[in-house]
Amino acid sequence: MSNNKFKLTSELSLKEMALDGRQFDIPKKVLVDFSKARPRYQYKDNKQTDVVEAYILGAIDDKTAQAIEQGLIDIDMVKSIRLEVLGGLDDLETAIEQEQVAYVELLDTKVMAQWVAQGSRGGFRELKLVASGLKWLV
Repeated sequence: MSNNKFKLTSELSLKEMALDGRQFDIPKKVLVDFSKARPRYQYKDNKQTDVVEAYILGAIDDKTAQAIEQGLIDIDMVKSIRLEVLGGLDDLETAIEQEQVAYVELLDTKVMAQWVAQGSRGGFRELKLVASGLKWLV
C-alpha cells in the first residue's frame, strides 16, 4: 500500500482511496468459491472493452470457513467479504473454468470503499478488499 499523502485542497475520490489497513481485521487466508466469480472490465472513453482488469470474488475467512465445515455455523448466516483480485488472472480464470472451491492466501491487500447502489441514490456504504494476487494453498 502506498504511503502517499493527500493535500487537504485536492479533489478526493473515495473510489481510488485506500483506507488504513491497520484499522481492520484483514484475513491472510480465505476460502473462495470461484464458480461465483465475476469479471470487472476496463473502460475506454466511457465504453466497456473486452479486457478484464480484475475479478470480483466472494471470500470467507479461514476460521469462519472451518466453523462452517464443522457444522458450527450455517453458511446462510455468513456474509462474504467482497474481494477484488488484480493480478494472476490466468490462474484465476483456470480456477473459474474448473469451478474450484479453494483456500488461498491474499497478496498485498488494501481496504477500499465500495459503491452500493440504492435505487436512484447510491454511495460508498460498504468495504471491499483488493488484492494484487492470490497464492494457491495446497
